[in-house]
Amino acid sequence: MTVLWGILLVLLVGIVPIIVCSVLSWRASTYASALAATSIAHALGGALLLGSLLLVVPRFRSVFADFGVPLPTATVWVIELSGVSVRFSLVLVPLALILLAADVVIIWLLMSHESTRRLGKLWAAYLSMAVMFANLILIAALFVPLLSVFHSLT
Repeated sequence: MTVLWGILLVLLVGIVPIIVCSVLSWRASTYASALAATSIAHALGGALLLGSLLLVVPRFRSVFADFGVPLPTATVWVIELSGVSVRFSLVLVPLALILLAADVVIIWLLMSHESTRRLGKLWAAYLSMAVMFANLILIAALFVPLLSVFHSLT
């Protein structure tokens, strides 16, 4: 039952604000509010993904290693990606900030002209969906094997 509460907490803390900011950016009446909401959504999603890879997944790695449970391919990929992320975290964090700044500039350029405003909204929506999808894959890849560990213990 604790795992389900953990999944619910991750969804409420991580995914719901991204969805809310994305909807606000799509429905925003002013250019500045759309840019702000989109930037917040992308920053929250990226921070959740990067924070999970750097801080959460290594703890799951040790739990899975202790129980010696065979892991699905997606979980192995997430654990390996986390290992690479931890090794290169001194480069990865500044790179993520640079990519966020580039995202803001791209959205600003696209939203500043009436002819490309719809493209800017599509860029913001698709990038938000990609970040949410990546976060959901990470959550599923970690919690599905964890459920099997808990099931084997009972």
